[in-house]
Amino acid sequence: MTALDADPRTAADDQIINAERIVLGAMMSGGPDVVADIAGRLTADDFTRPAHGRVFQVICDLWAGDQPTEPMPIVAEMQRRAAEDRAHPAYGVQMIYLVECVEAVPSLANAGWYAGQVAAAGYRRRTAEVLTSASGRLAAGADPAEVAAWTTTSLDSLGRPGKPARTPTGRRARVTWGTEIEPEPPRWAWNDDGSDLPPDKLASMQIPVPFGRLPVGAMAIAAGREGTGKSSFGIWLAAHITRGTLPGDYFGTPRRVFYVAVEDSWKHTLMPRMIAAGVNRSMIGRFDVVVDEDTELTLSLPADLQLLEEEMSRHRVALLVIDPLMSAIGSNIDTHKERDTRTALDPLAKLADRTGAVILGIAHFSKASGTDVSALITGSGAFKNVARSIFGFARDQEDGTRIFTQVKNSLGRDHHDLPSLAYEIDNVTVETRKGPAHVGRFRFAGMSEQSVHEALGGSRSAYSTRDAEAWLREYLDDAGGAAPSKEIKEAAKEEGITDKILRKARESLNVTIEQSGFPKTSTWRLGTASVVPSGAQSVPPSPPTRLGATAALGTTAGLAAPGRIVTESSDAARSILAPTTAARAAAAAAVPSTPRPPAPYSLARSASPASPPPTGTA
Repeated sequence: MTALDADPRTAADDQIINAERIVLGAMMSGGPDVVADIAGRLTADDFTRPAHGRVFQVICDLWAGDQPTEPMPIVAEMQRRAAEDRAHPAYGVQMIYLVECVEAVPSLANAGWYAGQVAAAGYRRRTAEVLTSASGRLAAGADPAEVAAWTTTSLDSLGRPGKPARTPTGRRARVTWGTEIEPEPPRWAWNDDGSDLPPDKLASMQIPVPFGRLPVGAMAIAAGREGTGKSSFGIWLAAHITRGTLPGDYFGTPRRVFYVAVEDSWKHTLMPRMIAAGVNRSMIGRFDVVVDEDTELTLSLPADLQLLEEEMSRHRVALLVIDPLMSAIGSNIDTHKERDTRTALDPLAKLADRTGAVILGIAHFSKASGTDVSALITGSGAFKNVARSIFGFARDQEDGTRIFTQVKNSLGRDHHDLPSLAYEIDNVTVETRKGPAHVGRFRFAGMSEQSVHEALGGSRSAYSTRDAEAWLREYLDDAGGAAPSKEIKEAAKEEGITDKILRKARESLNVTIEQSGFPKTSTWRLGTASVVPSGAQSVPPSPPTRLGATAALGTTAGLAAPGRIVTESSDAARSILAPTTAARAAAAAAVPSTPRPPAPYSLARSASPASPPPTGTA
């Protein structure tokens, strides 16, 4: 008699428990064929006793790993798992009990019949649980029709005993009907309010604001050639998340960030750059994997996924930056094969969805030539396919201008409709205890008339803006005043008109952009308002602005000037990300915007968008 047999049971219970013992005994003594047959009929939830279910699961796992399924290796594996769970040794299962299960098998030929008895009992038990829950809902006053529908759906999901939709590895089918899925709009960590674009430009683009760039609970990639500033963008983003100054879901609520860096030194490079960017150091954490107390290893996916998720959930992390993403892919994965690469990236994307965090991977371009940002990302196509947002970074080959373009925006507006932005990397001196550190700091510098695609191709249009205006007017007149934007861009490309020149022509002609249908398609329509000739000013020139220089992302006045010494505690560092009330009011008056959604947590909700960001606490 063992501890598992101590509790009293009815005669029916004893029969089922005996059947469970015979099933486990047959799996331990019958070999792989018997295990495969029974594992295809049952799951651990079918067993009345939790300990029996654990033994069953261990047997299936050992069998799946081509390991012996005899009592001794089973007990050893259960002891290992119990130690990890800090549970009773081997969950209370003793070797003698497993041997008794083997001895209880009357005949291996009848193992399938006993498995059927266990499956039927499990089905009856789960059915009773559903009906009991339905009765409780009715007693609580729930609508009878809703309870009936829920009960029917729940019972249907149980399957039928002896014919479960499952495989020998414990996998089973699950069907969720559309009526049970509540639709929701995407949430945006970065919901660009357009306040950094000149009002006349924003109005001519006909883009409703705000427009989402970086969704919550999804994976994004920042890609570019070496030295273009993509890593600095990751630090810029981390700074705003830790300060609660990024327009979007996290605005006004500082959130924690995990940073995984492989190529740069934390002491000499990353931390000085983070201080220069205004990162709240108490809200950013370096994530490492450690073995043998103090030996640090590089994050390896998907092997370390559980460790990563546990810590992200425990600290309520809103942003994970992996720089570079390629270095976190397990060494046994061929990153040039999409199917292999997806074994690491798909689980990472699901982790983002489960935790509600943004995962930003920094990616390098390959040595290939071309202008397609997504196609230039080193590795297989999985990197561009799994990511929901992709940002491209490049420098103009002629004048050195730095350009940021969003080349993928799966959950929001067509990325072709989103404006490219100029950015700069300022030289900043950060004072440390051991002397000054000279680093670069990322900042946006307003709208860019050129895209990353154009910069990579070094393209210059043979058409002047005035010539392009005449071409576009003629094209739209011939089309009856309106035409699909895709067709116009393709025709312009054949004529040798660059996107930059075409955009200027469209704005000068007061062409509006209309979106309709599902999926949405864009149409350009020739406006009826007076047209300002190319080169003339339709409104007084706006003062220079930049993303981060107006509205939610701080002001030029609040920033330390390039080359200025910044310390962690200095007012300059604290004001780097501080927003300006006057700039926000001016932007709001020029371009109406929708109200911001409330932040997801109440932490530091007292932070005012017009006041310096709180420092936050760990």
